[in-house]
Amino acid sequence: MSNLSNALRIAVETSGRSQQDLADSIGMAQSQFSRYCNGRGDVSPPVLTKIVELFAAPISSDLLRAYLIDQCPARLQHLVDIQLRGTRVDEPITDGLAHLPEPTREALRLIGSRCNERPVLNLVLDLAKLLRTDFGRPIPTKKIAALPADQSARKPPSNRE
Repeated sequence: MSNLSNALRIAVETSGRSQQDLADSIGMAQSQFSRYCNGRGDVSPPVLTKIVELFAAPISSDLLRAYLIDQCPARLQHLVDIQLRGTRVDEPITDGLAHLPEPTREALRLIGSRCNERPVLNLVLDLAKLLRTDFGRPIPTKKIAALPADQSARKPPSNRE
């Protein structure tokens, strides 16, 4: 999946409009619009302009940013930083990883930069699914039965007689 196709799917979902309605609005077949949403077609700049203009900010900005990221080879994406107008350049954009050790941050950034590749994306999604379970089994919620008040204060019986 491309960054643009992911952003486009999110834009369609949040707009509340159907793919057919959006495609009709820009004079495109729904099947072609669907291919763009599923990452199975290259979007030309004129078509991108029509698609971006379907949505208001910040969704339109997200679509354009996703397109520009896709145009940069994955191995070089770490060299660029695409910032939208209105963001302050003097304030660093944090990725929420500052509390992690540097090797972990680098590994997560690498994985994130490669998620537009289907095998990496599938691996990440499978790992996330696995981490939400106890390695294949749903994580049980533990219920702790409370002791009656009179038993909690009792001392265990001694072995002396």
